[in-house]
Amino acid sequence: MQPHTPFTRPLRDLEVGDLKALKEASEGWYIEYKREPPNAAAIAKSLSAFANTYGGWLFIGVQEASKESPVAGSFPGVCRADVDASIQRLRKAAADHLNPTPHFDLTVLWGPDLELELAEDHAIICIWIPQSNSAPHVHKMGQIYRRVADASEPKAETDRFILDQLWRRGDDIKVFHQEWFDEDPEFSDSEKTSPYLRLMLIADPWIERNVWLDVDDAEVRKVLTRTGGVGSIPFDTVHTTSTGFVGRQLANNSPHHLTLTWRLRRDMVSDIIVPLPLLQPRQLDELSIELCAYTNTAKFIDLLARYKPGAVRVVDLNPLFSILIGIAETQGRMCSLAGWTESYHVKT
Repeated sequence: MQPHTPFTRPLRDLEVGDLKALKEASEGWYIEYKREPPNAAAIAKSLSAFANTYGGWLFIGVQEASKESPVAGSFPGVCRADVDASIQRLRKAAADHLNPTPHFDLTVLWGPDLELELAEDHAIICIWIPQSNSAPHVHKMGQIYRRVADASEPKAETDRFILDQLWRRGDDIKVFHQEWFDEDPEFSDSEKTSPYLRLMLIADPWIERNVWLDVDDAEVRKVLTRTGGVGSIPFDTVHTTSTGFVGRQLANNSPHHLTLTWRLRRDMVSDIIVPLPLLQPRQLDELSIELCAYTNTAKFIDLLARYKPGAVRVVDLNPLFSILIGIAETQGRMCSLAGWTESYHVKT
């Protein structure tokens, strides 16, 4: 279902003149007007109601024309001195009054605009709340709110069928993630016995944000091949796929062995394979050479000798820490390219 919008361009590109469209947009399923910033409890009701229903727009600083004609009638705006405090109250209300906290985006459009009669140093706060796949969002008062038809205020939902639908809304996404987590990577026969760490990164697990890596291929390659930093993991080979990119460290590596591989989709979903160094000494004494730089090598070999194991396979996790730092640095740069400023989720 396409989200409803009264505008012809996305939130991030809106200009104050675009608000003229609200003179023909009625309050109801998708739109709510507030002349002044409401209190925290009221803000939370509106945010949760939109998230629990079809998504929608909340405009602060807009007065409806009348109850008979609930379109935008005037644009008094919010004075400059109150704008920052209103935005902080909005965010705090969502975090403190709702569980889970719904996502929303906002922009501030400043006057003056003569046609809207929006004064200088006054602004309209425009908030877009998408339909949530992590519904229901429960108000701290214990109620679940939804938008209802042409009502200007959200209503508490009591219908058990509707509530069940809300609880099941995210089921398909949960199944999708579980299938992704459970699907083993494809390896060649020679790679199947090699130890590895698999990292799965996702910025928007509920698929509510439309996050997208909308940059030139060269920009992505520049990030993946970058050297320097605390944990440098440059990929010497980066090629495009139908959904994104694959970076590999192939230099000085045997094609028969696992190599550090980063599969990146443009929706900021990554699947990363980190091979782990494996030592398979024929004699325990060989470990003293392989692990000569480590403090407790002799003690480790003595313990192995005491228990008289058969074949010895030693996985060296020591290089992993710098690699993880490098992955975090690279992911941070990739998030910047995508305009993603929030945290991301990791599955190992």
